[in-house]
Amino acid sequence: MSFSRRHLFEFNDAGWAPPVLRDTMVEALSRTLEWAHVLRGLVTPFESFLAASGAREVLDLASGAAGPARILATEILRAGRTPPRSVLTDLYPRIEAWEAARAELPGVLDFELEPVDATRIPERLATDRARVIINAFHHLPPDIARGVLEDAVLRRSPIFLAEAFERDPRGVIPIALPGLFAMLVTPLLTPRD
Repeated sequence: MSFSRRHLFEFNDAGWAPPVLRDTMVEALSRTLEWAHVLRGLVTPFESFLAASGAREVLDLASGAAGPARILATEILRAGRTPPRSVLTDLYPRIEAWEAARAELPGVLDFELEPVDATRIPERLATDRARVIINAFHHLPPDIARGVLEDAVLRRSPIFLAEAFERDPRGVIPIALPGLFAMLVTPLLTPRD
């Protein structure tokens, strides 16, 4: 029961969305991924990608609140292996969340302070790093998604793309309850000024 791709509206993607709404949505989505254990199945393909690419560092694009990068690194550590060093980037940097993630995983997670357009990554960030987009590629309209891939190809940068589930409404079922809970508690866990 798979559907063809449609680029639908998401409040946290809208430029007019208030930062508090965008931040709350992104943090709730990160908590959902963690609490529903959605990314555990990515550890093996991710490590295979790293081995095939020879990458020791990754540039995490569309990092949001650092959820996917933090979860993957933690899962790799739990398996007794060393995760790659990841540099978090986003068009809307989440510095507070990234500082907390870096403090939790020093030497593993770091971040870029300035906004990063994934279709035109600065050379200083692109050099010698594989690229990773986890659970965010679906946010990109087709022309921007194509630009992200073109930039990776032009720079000969390996890129790893993964989404939480396929375009099948049944894929939401396992994350519905943790997602609802995350949406309800995120304002309490991360108070805003």
